[in-house]
Amino acid sequence: MGLTSRYWGPHEGPGGDLYSGKGGYEFSGKTYSSSTHVTVLTKACVNCHMRPISANDNYANHDFKPAVETCAQSGCHVGATSIDGIQTTSVANLETLLKQLQDMFNTYDLSAVPNATDGLLSQTDNSGAANDSVASTSDPTLSSNATTRFANIYHDAVRRQRVPSFNATTGRWSSSNISISIPKDHAGALYNYFLVVRSKGYGYHNYKYAAQLIYDSIEAMGGTPTGTRP
Repeated sequence: MGLTSRYWGPHEGPGGDLYSGKGGYEFSGKTYSSSTHVTVLTKACVNCHMRPISANDNYANHDFKPAVETCAQSGCHVGATSIDGIQTTSVANLETLLKQLQDMFNTYDLSAVPNATDGLLSQTDNSGAANDSVASTSDPTLSSNATTRFANIYHDAVRRQRVPSFNATTGRWSSSNISISIPKDHAGALYNYFLVVRSKGYGYHNYKYAAQLIYDSIEAMGGTPTGTRP
């Protein structure tokens, strides 16, 4: 699989792909499943994020904050009284897996590619951000200004590998992209990495599918996952 563009991968908002449990690169011999959100919520995102409220003449609420009463229904998080912390353990596991996969891509061996330097991601250090670990927030509805998890890996992109050249006639320098070819399953693992971090939501929307994809991606890259496969 050739990587010639830093924009390679899924679009920046693949939340629907992840939620549906059908948008990832699934590895041969593996079985994939989805969280209960996919089966319990008959109207999907609308059930949780756009429920009618009496203060708005019973029209849908457009602040998109999740409704705890949706989570508390049968088949989901029965008895839940707050969104905050409802999936802390799951999110911590997914973060562990994501950061392990990120480290593998940051140090990806490209020594066989002429003029290229190691690493496939533009993000080269995941240790310095304040939000490396699972965050806590006093906002029970996880509003848009709540402390974000995975903030330091949201903007990762394929690292541009370029070769500079000097034109003696014009006296100018120019550069061109290096074509990098990696195994299909490695490209699939990179696609899964982007799919999960770009969909954001901390894995809430379909944690089981997200964690399975990342766990299998680490194995496909030759690593031993430090997290668990749900």
